[in-house]
Amino acid sequence: DKKSAGKPTEDFNMGNMESFDNYLGFNEDLLNYEDQLSSQDKQQNNQQEEAEAAGKTLNYLVSIEGIYSPNPHYFEQCQGDITSLMRAILIDWMMEVCNEFTLKRETFYYALNYVDRFLSVHENIRKEELQLIGVTAMFMAAKMEEVYSPRVADFAKSTDNGYDVTQIVAMEKKMLRELGWYTTPPTYAMWANWYMNQWD
Repeated sequence: DKKSAGKPTEDFNMGNMESFDNYLGFNEDLLNYEDQLSSQDKQQNNQQEEAEAAGKTLNYLVSIEGIYSPNPHYFEQCQGDITSLMRAILIDWMMEVCNEFTLKRETFYYALNYVDRFLSVHENIRKEELQLIGVTAMFMAAKMEEVYSPRVADFAKSTDNGYDVTQIVAMEKKMLRELGWYTTPPTYAMWANWYMNQWD
C-alpha cells in the first residue's frame, strides 16, 4: 500500500519508545554508578591527602622541637644566682598577669618557652633581672599571639612599676638576639590540638 509505506506503524512506534526508555534508564544507572565510583575515589583521595598532611605536620613539629627546647640542666650549668623555686614563683606571677590581661593560653606557653630558653643561653643572670625577663617574655608572646596585645606600658604597670618601658624594650632586643628570633615554639596546646584532630 503506497499510503502506508512511508508511515511507521503504531506497534513500531511503541517498540521504539520502549527501547528509548530502556536506553535512558540504562544511561541513568550508568551515570549513577560512575558518580558513586567518583565519590568513592574522591573520598579515598581526601583520606590519603589528610594522612599525608598529618604526617608532614607531625614531622615538622618533631623537627623544630630541638630548636625550641631549653637546656633541662640550665640551673646547674648556666645559672648560679637563680634557683628552681625562683622560677616557680615567677611562673605563678606570669599566670596571674596573663589572667588579668585575659591572654590566650598559647601566649603563656610562648612566654614560658622564651624564659627557659633565655636562661639556657644567657649565663649568670642576677635574680633582680628575673621578673624583668618574665614580663618581657609575656610582652613578646602577646605580640606574637594576641589580636589586641596589651601595651608595653601596661606590662610595666603589672610589675608595680618595678621596671619601666625602656628597660622592657631593651630586654626584648637582648632576648630576641639570644633566642635567634625563633619565636613560635611548638607548645603543649599545639601538640594537644594535633592529637585531638586525629580523632575527627
